Amino acid sequence: MDRQKASILSDATYIMTQKGKNKKEKTKLINDLVEKTNYRLKPKYSNQNILTFENINDDKDLVVSHRGTNLRNKKDLYADLGLAFGFSDTLPYVKRRRRKTEEIINKLEPEKFYLVGHSLGGYTVKQSLKDSKKIRNKLTEAHTFNAGANAIFNDNLKVNKKIKKQLEDKVTHHRINGDLVSASLKSFIPFGKVQNYKLKEKNEKEGQNILNKALTFNPVLKQIKNLTSKAIDAHHIDNFYKKDLIKINKKQEKEAQVIE
Repeated sequence: MDRQKASILSDATYIMTQKGKNKKEKTKLINDLVEKTNYRLKPKYSNQNILTFENINDDKDLVVSHRGTNLRNKKDLYADLGLAFGFSDTLPYVKRRRRKTEEIINKLEPEKFYLVGHSLGGYTVKQSLKDSKKIRNKLTEAHTFNAGANAIFNDNLKVNKKIKKQLEDKVTHHRINGDLVSASLKSFIPFGKVQNYKLKEKNEKEGQNILNKALTFNPVLKQIKNLTSKAIDAHHIDNFYKKDLIKINKKQEKEAQVIE
C-alpha cells in the first residue's frame, strides 16, 4: 500500500469524532473521503477509535485504521503530549484497541491485512504490533504517520530480535521534520523503518489559526514553549497526501483542522 492511500485512510478516522451527525451520515462522509483509495468502510467493525475498511474488489483485503488525537478530548491530548514530552508513558485504551484489532482479524479472516494510524493512532498501532503475535503474523504492511512516542520512556515499545526482523520490511513510520510528537523516531526506532519528509509551504495564518483553536480547547498547551504554529502544521495528516486524491468540502476541511 502506498503512503498516500494509507494516510487518507488514517485521516478518515477523525470524521467519526464529528458532533451532530449519526453513524450513517459519518459513514457516507468517510466513504466520500476515501473513494479514490478503492476501499470502503465496514461500519459494523468500526467505532470512534478504530475504522475497518475493505477493498471494493476483494473483501479479504482489509485495512484497520487507529484514530489519532482529538483536540476536544482532554484524555487524547494529554496522552499525546505525554508521549512527546515525557510526563506519561502509558495509555489506558491501548489494550482495547489491540483487542478490537484482534477481534476484527478473528471474525473477518483477512488474506491481506494493513494497519495505519496517525499521531496517537500511530502509537497504538506500534503497541498493538509489539504486544500481539496474532496481529504480527497476519500483517501485510503497517504505516504510521507522525506517530507518538518518547525517546526516554521507550521500554514498552522494545521488541526482541526475532520480532524486529519479522517487522523490518513490513512497517514504515512516516514523519514530517519539525513534528514534536514523533520526534523520538530520530533517535529510537522500535522496529521497521522511518521515512522523513520536509514540511510543505503553507499559509502562516492557517497554522496560527489552528494553534489558537488548540489553545482555546486546552489552555494547558500554553505552558509548552516549543509548541508553535509550524509544529502544529507539521503534525497534520494531510501533509502526507495530495488534496486532489480526496473529495471533501470546505466545511469538512475546517472541522478536520480542529481535531487533527
